[in-house]
Amino acid sequence: MLRDVDAVLTTFRPSTAEKYGISYRRLAEVRPSLIYVAIVGYGSDEYLRDHPSHDINFAALAGTVGPRPPYVHAVDVVAGLLAALTITAMAAKGEGGYVENPMSRAAALVNILNLSLRRDEKPLLLSGDYPLLHCAPLQRGAALGAAEPKFWERFCRAIEREDLIPRQLDPTAREEVQKVLSEIDCNAFENLVKREEILLTPVYDIDKALIIFELDNLFKLF
Repeated sequence: MLRDVDAVLTTFRPSTAEKYGISYRRLAEVRPSLIYVAIVGYGSDEYLRDHPSHDINFAALAGTVGPRPPYVHAVDVVAGLLAALTITAMAAKGEGGYVENPMSRAAALVNILNLSLRRDEKPLLLSGDYPLLHCAPLQRGAALGAAEPKFWERFCRAIEREDLIPRQLDPTAREEVQKVLSEIDCNAFENLVKREEILLTPVYDIDKALIIFELDNLFKLF
């Protein structure tokens, strides 16, 4: 199949693509001119590299999540559009090679207006303080993306609350989860998330997100 295609798009974590034998390293041995675009969760310089996450986790890190969902589910869409644009541009120029499009960077691009305004020390137009647009105020906390039963079970076992496993869709379990998380030390929280591969990220406000993403570097995606 590989000999008849010009481009490959994956959404696997780097280690998963390698495990299945479809990493760029493997496929380029068969087709050196291949365009290989990998939509990954985090960039190579980020501490959560190769960590499982969902849209809500990336949005939380980019400072776009309010007190509770629903929120604008745009990270998945933007990541896909960036991947399509990358493939189109490379094909048009007759170029091949490996390109990563981290979803964490796509999340920051979704919030580019607020990040730009904060960097330039201007009013945040989307803060809800102005009549043109109103948004829910940001709140510090944690964003849990355990939509699939396997990730929910993994999370419940990690916090030693197996009794919550059958209550994945129970709204009343939300307060119990929040209580457990509020009692976890920050350092322990980070270690737990990475060790157990839980889809849990901190909810950053706009100032923290601006520091994390270093706005000027976002434009170096390609």
